[in-house]
Amino acid sequence: MQSSRYKMYLGLLGRLDILISQGGDPEDIAAVKNLMRSYQYDRYASLVKERDHGSYRSPDPYLSCKRKEGTKSIPSLRGTDGTLEESPRGILKVVRDYYIELLGKGSPQCSEEGTSHGRRVDDFLSELTLPEHSDLSFDELVSEITIEEVTESIQQQNKCKSPGPDGLTAEFYQQFCDLLAPHLTEVFNESLAQGLLPPSMRTSALILLSKPNVLDTADVGNWRPISLLNVDRKVLAKILMKRVQGLARRVLSTSQYCSIEGRTVFDAVFEVREALEKCRDGERGIYLLALDQSKAFDRVDHRCLWSVLRKYGLPGKFVNWIITLYRGAESFALVNGWRGKTFRIRSGVRQGVCSRSLHPKGRGRHVTGSGQGSGEAFTGCCLR
Repeated sequence: MQSSRYKMYLGLLGRLDILISQGGDPEDIAAVKNLMRSYQYDRYASLVKERDHGSYRSPDPYLSCKRKEGTKSIPSLRGTDGTLEESPRGILKVVRDYYIELLGKGSPQCSEEGTSHGRRVDDFLSELTLPEHSDLSFDELVSEITIEEVTESIQQQNKCKSPGPDGLTAEFYQQFCDLLAPHLTEVFNESLAQGLLPPSMRTSALILLSKPNVLDTADVGNWRPISLLNVDRKVLAKILMKRVQGLARRVLSTSQYCSIEGRTVFDAVFEVREALEKCRDGERGIYLLALDQSKAFDRVDHRCLWSVLRKYGLPGKFVNWIITLYRGAESFALVNGWRGKTFRIRSGVRQGVCSRSLHPKGRGRHVTGSGQGSGEAFTGCCLR
């Protein structure tokens, strides 16, 4: 069934190319694009299921775990001095040293307001001209968390995700939601008021998954890190994320696709394609530049992030709540079933937190056509 749908998508792609090359009717082109979107979404959903449940999407959890075990086992890692470590203690030390360097030191980019880096960030933000939204109300952002919000967040947790260090799964919280929701509501409100989460909510387990088609598996940088957070922290983060999502569509640019409800990467791909089509129709030259920053979200400086949030006009109280999610955060490596020593996290943003989409590194800028006369140039972004 999935194969036939994918073949249908490829057929629509060929039909779209023919329509564009022959100068077809814009309504026909739009209709084909809409059909392609539906088939593309279906294909994406299938790939996600294949990733989470194995190639055959086996309902047998043991079989799925057995298949994934090969992607998690690390036989050896190479240290900074070139020594190949094979013992559990040696492997854990390599992982810990690498991520202390990446996450545990913090970037000098704007760690101190009085430094030249800090002044450069302040100057950059002061030059940004953001649209004013005087009609926006931020009262809902800073109101106390309710039991209804906690219950809804618990029910929306993904059952296919691994639990955090405490081992409590999303199913556990959903099964006992009526008992847990009132207590979690009280804990969340008290923690946000005090500016510090409980120790268990600040701690995560760091596991490493192999990347496809990587030959040098002894290089720790060639392994993809995954932070396993306790479900109660993810419940709180989802509540704050849902609150800010209602404002994100109005506050952020239309070129922002990450973390915006109703927008996906496919919309961005189609928009780039339309820009290329306009350039081809107008016989204009165009350059398509793709940039990929290594460890982009891991290198985000926290103080710089708080400055960006305030620049967008978010209330200070809500920004302090986001800061609370990161304050005192710790992690430990979990490799081959062995647990390493904890280390502090002073940089980087985690998935599911609203601050991720508001940081410049999480935002995209696109090239659009003005559509007002063939002599007018296309507008884009300024690279600094």
